[in-house]
Amino acid sequence: MKLRRPFRASRPRIDQEVDGELEFHLQMRQRELMAQGLREDEARRAALARFGDLTHARQELLRLGHERERRRRPGRWLSEIRQDIVFALRQMTAAPAVSLVAIATLAVGIGATTAIFSAVHSVVLRPLPVPDPNRLVVVGETWRDSRAGNISVGSFMDMAEEQTVFDAVAAAVVESVTLSRDSGAERVLAGRVSASFFDVFRQAPARGRVFRLAEDQPGRNQVVVLSHRLWTSQLAADPQIVGKAIILDGRPHDVIGVMPASFDFTADSEALWIPIAFTPEQRARRDEHYLDVYARLRAGVTIERARQEMAAIGARLAQRFPQDNADRTIQIQPLLDLLVDDYRARLFVLLGAVGLVLLIACGNVSNLVLARGAARGRELAVRNALGAGRGRLVRQLFTESLVLGVVSAVVGVAAAHGLLRLLVALAPAGVPRLEQASIDIAALGFAVTLGMTASVLFGLIPAWRAARIDVIASLRESGRGAGEHRVKDVVRSALIAVEVALAVVLLVGAGLLIRSAIEMRRVAPGFNPSGVYSARLTLPASRTTAESLTQTAQEIEAAVTALPGVRIAAISTAVPGFGSFFNGIVPEGEARESRNAREARSRFVSPGFFRAMELPIVRGRSFDDHDRAGGPLVMIVNQTLAERLFPGQDPIGRRAFCCNEHPKTIVGVAADVRARGPNRPVESEFYLPIAQVDDVAWGWTRRNVFVVARTDGDAALLRPAVRQAVSSVDPGIPLFSPMTMDERMARTVQTERFNTMLLAILGGVGMLLAAVGIYGVISYFAAQRAPEIGIRLALGATRETVLKLVAGQAAVPVAAGVVIGGIGAVFASQLLATQLVNVTPTDPLTFAAGVLVLAVVALLAALIPARRAAALDPARIFRSR
Repeated sequence: MKLRRPFRASRPRIDQEVDGELEFHLQMRQRELMAQGLREDEARRAALARFGDLTHARQELLRLGHERERRRRPGRWLSEIRQDIVFALRQMTAAPAVSLVAIATLAVGIGATTAIFSAVHSVVLRPLPVPDPNRLVVVGETWRDSRAGNISVGSFMDMAEEQTVFDAVAAAVVESVTLSRDSGAERVLAGRVSASFFDVFRQAPARGRVFRLAEDQPGRNQVVVLSHRLWTSQLAADPQIVGKAIILDGRPHDVIGVMPASFDFTADSEALWIPIAFTPEQRARRDEHYLDVYARLRAGVTIERARQEMAAIGARLAQRFPQDNADRTIQIQPLLDLLVDDYRARLFVLLGAVGLVLLIACGNVSNLVLARGAARGRELAVRNALGAGRGRLVRQLFTESLVLGVVSAVVGVAAAHGLLRLLVALAPAGVPRLEQASIDIAALGFAVTLGMTASVLFGLIPAWRAARIDVIASLRESGRGAGEHRVKDVVRSALIAVEVALAVVLLVGAGLLIRSAIEMRRVAPGFNPSGVYSARLTLPASRTTAESLTQTAQEIEAAVTALPGVRIAAISTAVPGFGSFFNGIVPEGEARESRNAREARSRFVSPGFFRAMELPIVRGRSFDDHDRAGGPLVMIVNQTLAERLFPGQDPIGRRAFCCNEHPKTIVGVAADVRARGPNRPVESEFYLPIAQVDDVAWGWTRRNVFVVARTDGDAALLRPAVRQAVSSVDPGIPLFSPMTMDERMARTVQTERFNTMLLAILGGVGMLLAAVGIYGVISYFAAQRAPEIGIRLALGATRETVLKLVAGQAAVPVAAGVVIGGIGAVFASQLLATQLVNVTPTDPLTFAAGVLVLAVVALLAALIPARRAAALDPARIFRSR
């Protein structure tokens, strides 16, 4: 008996058809000759001789057959595909409950994955909307191998003159300016930039022009280029805006251009640009590191070559100016990497987590399709017996999977729209370009790809099982009843093990972040944020001297202190939760060189600051009214800086140099404050009395200060009163970033909380899907073993025995999944190491909790169908047979 190929098509092959036709013709001729009296062998030779060149005829017939097949194939394939799709839709409507569960399960996975992908694409993958964005880099100085930071004016000028690897290089500093309008004053972010700034980005203005070199000079820089965002939101998109003047910091600036909307890289980018116009004194300074430097690589120059040249320039500057440039190097990094920062790793972790949810969903749907395939065993066997090749059956099942995947992708895209909007609304502030995320062509393509891939993933195993169908056994089994054959489906158990393993990875990751969030709550910030209101303001540009700025700050402090309910108010250039600038401190007795400096964050504060913040002075004294201009210069250091300056010694009464040429006496040691949040290490900090800040130091602050006020009531209620108090001093002073200190400190961990929330939700969804999968498989096993259960019950087995028998079917795959998932979680949790506080990535308590929770859920999911099986009536089972 000739064996049939396991994957034959529904039509015979061309060569088989031709050979069959030729053989039929020869046999008919042979029979005619045999009827005339010839023997069989003689008739065969005569038939071949009369036929002629058999080889040539076969080749010609093959050619004609292939041409015919080429003409027929497109139409036949289209017809068969249409039939397959129609049949797939009929199958879906024939079992609506199963179809809806499968579509909903896949749509959740596809929708969530597409939403996260849209965020990743917008933040990380989408290039900047400028020509050749991959050639844009940021240049910065590093000090003692620290992270690259700002560069000094003097170093920038020397670097720009000596470099040969950039087409254009520009300096910029972002600061707040006051935009005065008829409706009042408003604070906006301004970029003070060198004239080549727009050359670096190769971005032409939408209206007007950009800066000329002559305008980047002191006294000639009263011009401004507007962002598209400011032009439309604040200036009503005035088409005649070019040539008009706007008031910035009390001075008129002529508008010379408006940039296109695409130049608004992020929601919090600069609203306008002004020439930076360095003075000769600024060009000579090398000890003030505050410039952001952007550059465009020349064509053909690699980033590695540029790094080598910058390192060489940095080394030369360190030799020429050892006092300011010793231990400093110049480094570069791609601009997009700087914008994305550590959000890249965080978002890819979330994308990986939601991908695990999708895989669990695919496992569930695969189990559903397997169960449907088992129920359709007789149908498939009959179709195979009637001539449908196994390849044809596999194609039909794959078509059903693809239709299910496409429908799920459509529903998933609709869900992704809502999920993405929710994601953007709940996301922490500061994620670059996240507000620009949308379900665009890239996201749609990704969703379609996900749908197709998911179709293959959950359709592969059922199709493979169908290809191995035993026709005779299936028909015999269907005739007797499938329940008479005890099924031990290893495939379904393996799928459950995989789902459980993936769920364990998700639960452990979520558990680690939750543990970390709990630990962060236990970390003391070093001060008492409760009951403190804070707001930032920019002092008027008309105050040009340190004396006038200090006087204005003191007037604001007095006005706020006089408010009802305010216990004490203070002024500071920075508060916890908001970054301050760095200064180098050298203890007296050491050479005043860069190599001896201890880097520390500086804060200029009024005497009431420590009481307003309830920040303890652990040694010495706080500032008082005697610490004013003309008096002895004093400072307060935190505990970390005190130990760095004078390890093992009492710092009170000792002196150190910072900020200017004169040493300052340490009069107090303040408690350490976790100013950047409980998840960040304590940094060295020092405090100077604001009354002793000179003109140069005031220039570092850009005239920006905070007003803080402590109250016994709700701090948020002080907002309108504080705004009115500041306006009473000067109506032109804008107040911005108003919030309580509790809110400000909460913002330091909002990214961590957001990640924890998302991963916890994904872990919960993964666990729920795994539970559904366990429930479905145990229900299937119970149905398959119903006759056996009936016999056991009839022979005296107790309900408890049956319960253990059925529920025990889940034990092996769940245990295997827990073990595999635990091993996977050990490796996957390393990706979260940088996000954890006081918790190790392999924290045993978290691992144990994750496994225990999943085990309990799996047990409950298995017990429901097990209890139903234990309650079966043996007589009813036998009657149904």
